Parts: sequence; structure tokens; C-alpha cells
Amino acid sequence: MAGLAAAWRLSEPGWREELASITVYQRGWRLGGKGASSRGANGRIEEHGLHLWLGYYENAFRLLRECYAELDRPRTDPAAPIRTWRDAMLPAETVGLEDRRNGGWHHWLGQFTPNELLPGEPAVCEQTPSAGDEVRRGTTVHVEVSRSC
Repeated sequence: MAGLAAAWRLSEPGWREELASITVYQRGWRLGGKGASSRGANGRIEEHGLHLWLGYYENAFRLLRECYAELDRPRTDPAAPIRTWRDAMLPAETVGLEDRRNGGWHHWLGQFTPNELLPGEPAVCEQTPSAGDEVRRGTTVHVEVSRSC
């Protein structure tokens, strides 16, 4: 994502006045590194970096919002099924993870307390949480482990 974010920033209006071209080099065939997503052999989506979207990475959301704003799909492609960043990202209060060990799968469910804030908003990005804010946030996360073998 760092390479894509750098290319995005370099491609702002007027970039051709300073650069001849912008090239992103990526190891492998999938753009996005740890945040890459694509479809596998059976057509199933394979994710590698969903943690980027858990609401903690304000800059990732800011970048996503800027990309959708520049696309301006409500004006340029009103029939597109995903016109805005809000169409692309849906909030989820429960996140499930799987861990394979000792010959079986173990399920980890995390419950997150929703709030009215939107990730990537300038006011949110500029705020520095206090130690008390972090303690309060940490104590409101409920993790439930369900075991199945």
C-alpha cells in the first residue's frame, strides 16, 4: 500500500511539470502488497490485508476516500454498483478470524462497539487520543473465543 499511496500522491495535478512518468513496481502480480485482494482459482475472493480496514488506519481510509472523490462516479458513472467509498465499505461490529493449530480450526470472534465517527475524516485524523481514551477503547472491545475441532 505504501507504493500505491506514494504513486497516488505523486500523481496530483501538475505532476507532469516535475516528473516524466510514475511507475509502481510490485513483487508478484497483485497490486497492494499486504492489502491485496483478488479472486482465486475457484472464483473466491482472497484477502491478505483486511486489517487495513478495521478502522484503525485513518490514512488508508483517507486515501480510499480521495480516490473515490476523484473518480466522482455519481457524476461520471451513475450506473456503477459501487459509486462511493461508503458503498464499498460497510461497518461491521463483529470480526471473525480462524486459527489452525493442533489439527483443528479455532474460531476467534471480536465484538467492536460502534460509534458515529467515520474513518479517514480530517477531524478524526488530526485527533490524538489521550491515554484515557485508549484505555476506555481497549476495555470496550469484547473478544469471544469459540472452540471447535
